[in-house]
Amino acid sequence: YNLLKKNKLNSQDKSSQVQGALIKIQDEDYFGVADLCVHPELGDQNLDIEIAKQERLFQRALELAQEDLNARKEKRSLLQDMQVKNNFLLTDTENADLNSIEYLNSVIKIKVGKNYLSLIEKIKFLSDSIKLRIDFNSSLNEHEFEHFLSLLTQQELKKIEYIEDPTSFCEKWKTWNKRVPMAMDFQNAVYSKEDADFFIFKPTREKLPKET
Repeated sequence: YNLLKKNKLNSQDKSSQVQGALIKIQDEDYFGVADLCVHPELGDQNLDIEIAKQERLFQRALELAQEDLNARKEKRSLLQDMQVKNNFLLTDTENADLNSIEYLNSVIKIKVGKNYLSLIEKIKFLSDSIKLRIDFNSSLNEHEFEHFLSLLTQQELKKIEYIEDPTSFCEKWKTWNKRVPMAMDFQNAVYSKEDADFFIFKPTREKLPKET
């Protein structure tokens, strides 16, 4: 399949389309399916190559398809007894009213790039009942992120649940993590738990670590 993006959720992504395929495995009267979706900004090759090579991403899709097959055989839901705390995802913060009644007592995730000044004003007037997750997709340099933090008071920083990938990983993460919770997603770096309070896990791409 090919999906046409209405907007770019990831500032690193230069493509206007998303390529993917449904992987299906059959066992007599039962079947299981899983999605194989490629993201070049995360280092994936194009869909045809990923299918032909059948490497890590393809193998993970097979594992999930097998898990789906097993659940269908046993007539059980994979979401049984599983509670997931989700968030609202906003990509147009310029025109969004973060204090809209539908967001009260909720968590809002915002994708933002270098145009963070308008977001600063919205944070200052944000209701205390709302928490923010801010994802920069490594679009800032160290100076720009320091500037972002300097524009917010300690009370305003408390409105932020975490800031995800503001810059590529560097030594300053440890210091920043003491000021505001940091979140790491697909950073190719050697890090410790002092560098980030949160680690973003994508189950369609990787298994949950046993120690989690």
